[in-house]
Amino acid sequence: QEGVVVTRPDGEIVGWNKPFENVTGLQKDYSGTNVFKDYPFDVPEQKLALLEQAMNDGNSRTSTKVHYNKPENGEGYLNIKIAPLVKEEKIKGALISFVDVTKEVLEAIKDGLTGAYTQSYYLRGLKETAIAQARRTIIKRDGTEKEGYLGIIGVDIKGLKRINDSISHDAGDEVIKGTAIALMESVRESDYVVRHGGDEFY
Repeated sequence: QEGVVVTRPDGEIVGWNKPFENVTGLQKDYSGTNVFKDYPFDVPEQKLALLEQAMNDGNSRTSTKVHYNKPENGEGYLNIKIAPLVKEEKIKGALISFVDVTKEVLEAIKDGLTGAYTQSYYLRGLKETAIAQARRTIIKRDGTEKEGYLGIIGVDIKGLKRINDSISHDAGDEVIKGTAIALMESVRESDYVVRHGGDEFY
């Protein structure tokens, strides 16, 4: 079930298989398009740099847990391997494979009950991503620049212990889940909701 493309040294696609169409979420003629620039992979210049390195030294390259956005099916994660294609001792292009690891990655970074990000994932890398986004320069309407800000809001559920004790823990879980859904539906697409543990979110 690996998505596979054959490309020229610059990443221009000359052949592909059906699973690659599932990876991109598109059913189309990929001929002449660029495998990383023209499809929904985050930070395409990093993948193109790996391709260039493989083309220069003839060694395979891998990139794991690469984030991408399908047009209709939401976010996903891929392991990518770039292998040079050699003919008569010259590198003619690349065979690039894509393995979908979305399920495994999401189980590690998303809380099973609520779908919010886990505290451990926040500490492992999401925090740095949020800080980097906030540091980016923002161009205001009048053309001047300003630095972005990072805001953190802490939320906890009052009275959850009473619900757990008087009704049931299943009812308490439903309250936690409903709170998480309300938070995730209330924030911007660029914001993150993290379950800190128990009934606490930020």
